Amino acid sequence: DKYVTKSIASRGGTPEGVEIIPKTENRQLFAKLSRPAGDRRSSGEVHFTLTEIPTRKDAEIDGMDYDDYIKLFFEMCDQPWGEDAHPTKNINAAHQELIGEFNAASTIRITNNDGTDVTMDLVDEKGENMTFANSIIARNVPGSEIFSAPRRDSVNGTVVAKGKFVTRFDEIVEDLTLIFQNGKLVDYDARAGKENFEKVINTDDGAMHEGELGIGKNPHLTRLLISAFVLGIPENKLTVVSPDVGGGFGSKIYHYGEEALVLAAAKRINKPSVFMRTEALRGSLLTSADSPNKVP
Repeated sequence: DKYVTKSIASRGGTPEGVEIIPKTENRQLFAKLSRPAGDRRSSGEVHFTLTEIPTRKDAEIDGMDYDDYIKLFFEMCDQPWGEDAHPTKNINAAHQELIGEFNAASTIRITNNDGTDVTMDLVDEKGENMTFANSIIARNVPGSEIFSAPRRDSVNGTVVAKGKFVTRFDEIVEDLTLIFQNGKLVDYDARAGKENFEKVINTDDGAMHEGELGIGKNPHLTRLLISAFVLGIPENKLTVVSPDVGGGFGSKIYHYGEEALVLAAAKRINKPSVFMRTEALRGSLLTSADSPNKVP
């Protein structure tokens, strides 16, 4: 409709039962009829927002009760995204601060304790820096990420991703290991569902290359990560008091290792635990994203 200026699409997550796949000619007809609307969205003439409502199958895959899963989903949507938020809790501003750091970088190295060690360049062949986009909630719900593309031939190393992943064909892959050389996937393995992963990478040659670097920053996940996944306790049982914080909101939207350690200590001794840094470190931390004192 030519009078439509905003469009919100909501679709279901992983199918719970039988999926009906339309005939090829019906899909082609739908694509033809919907192309004009798609062109208006792509051009920006129509503001388009997409969300995907989790299903019971999604909750099962992630090992969560469905009611808790849905609650988490909507809490992730209801975050301090923009101008109406408190100045120290403005996700949009926090993203812009982080984007400034990444836009100035030439190379990034990512590691984890599972075996990931991968590097990629954030400058093109002419030496010009890639630019990161700020994705909050205007296009994808729930949002909160910054993203860009590394130089196509620069990705080298190993990525180890533990967990269950749903492919574009709604099939499960578990515990992926990917090895990249000069931007291309040269070897891979999976604990389960390797054949499902192969369906994805065999789609076309582009599927064998790293196409995007995205960093998820939804702050509501922090409490979940350091409670349910670190301590094994309900997140509503966790309270963090951080009275001495300097600087802006910034990258406090991810959690630091010592936050998990001080929580583990509190659990071990069954008493409140305090993390304190020395005065030598305090000065530099007044403008950092972390807090000198932690009281769970």
